[in-house]
Amino acid sequence: MNVGVYPVTVAMYRHYCSLTSKPMPPVPSFGWFEDHPMVNLNWNNIQEYCAWVANYYQDTVRLPYDSEWTLVARGGLHPTIAPYPWGDAYVDASSWTSVKKRRFSTVSVARTHNSHINGYGVLDVSGNVAEWLQDTKDGQKCFATGSWYSAEQTYGMCQSRAYQMPIFRREWLGFRLVTIDT
Repeated sequence: MNVGVYPVTVAMYRHYCSLTSKPMPPVPSFGWFEDHPMVNLNWNNIQEYCAWVANYYQDTVRLPYDSEWTLVARGGLHPTIAPYPWGDAYVDASSWTSVKKRRFSTVSVARTHNSHINGYGVLDVSGNVAEWLQDTKDGQKCFATGSWYSAEQTYGMCQSRAYQMPIFRREWLGFRLVTIDT
């Protein structure tokens, strides 16, 4: 399994929409920026995107499972005990959230001087956008919390999760893909 270094971007999703004639989802309050994470998609939209990517690129892709996400989020640091991707305590400089400083949108995944990269080289596993996961519980779909909108430190923890119906969409909720080696 290979996990995306960063969430799927607006540019990546727009490419899909242009090739499939699918409409873009509702524009978030802060607008679209090509190098920002794609938001305002529900779980079902993402499953359609995964199927298209798999067919177009001849790859097996999907959302990460909860257990995979936890392992990736920890970045090799204290694989079973560290609550945050960088260690034991919340560090505001390591997470694009609204815990200490109010944020009003997503941020570019291509920003320089990035302190939001974990030990595996994966970007924004705690902050920028919360991310849909593959798991289902009682008919609801799982997502890893921690986004630009999050004002609580606990949302940025490696194992912090929430569940919603598959039609749920928000401007702080995005996704990344994993590629499965076959």
